[in-house]
Amino acid sequence: MVARFAEHLVDQFEKEKLMDHTMREHYIYAVVSIIERFLTVGSIICLGFIHKNVDLTVLFMIFFFSLRKRTGGYHAKHYWQCYIMTIIVYMTVMYLCHHVQEVACLIWILLGISVVVISVIGTVNHPNLDLDAEEMQISQKSARYVLLIECGILCIAWYLRIDNSYVYCMMLAVILCGFLMILAKLLEQEVKRDEA
Repeated sequence: MVARFAEHLVDQFEKEKLMDHTMREHYIYAVVSIIERFLTVGSIICLGFIHKNVDLTVLFMIFFFSLRKRTGGYHAKHYWQCYIMTIIVYMTVMYLCHHVQEVACLIWILLGISVVVISVIGTVNHPNLDLDAEEMQISQKSARYVLLIECGILCIAWYLRIDNSYVYCMMLAVILCGFLMILAKLLEQEVKRDEA
């Protein structure tokens, strides 16, 4: 449905001579990506309003998407699968932010493991990304910088005794990125560096 809408929109671009016909597939891909991102982020924000977690929602999205954009990791085959998994993961994270006190030690351990995974691997070169060697190196370096910044913010928030739900929200975003990287590796969802 999204693809058909994107094709219709690109057809209109062509009729109005707003684009070169040779770029048709690129435009369709770009429009589909924008619509899918809007639907996903919009749904998450709406859920944040419904559950009165807008602050945690925005914090989670900033931490998660900033790191995820650079680390790569597991990708579902179809958008609808990605959408459903994203909503389930978001709801789980929001629940855990408020109920993780009982397993706080486990969360810290998982954070440590995720920091090591992200620091060592840097980026999983998913076939959708298909990064060349130079792009891969830049992405890995960028992922490590973002991780360093996020860990610094986490340490400051913990030191200042910011509400635990905010600290756990940030921690869970980093843990999720590490988990998705490991999952992609286990499922062999990557372009090997020597192939890139």
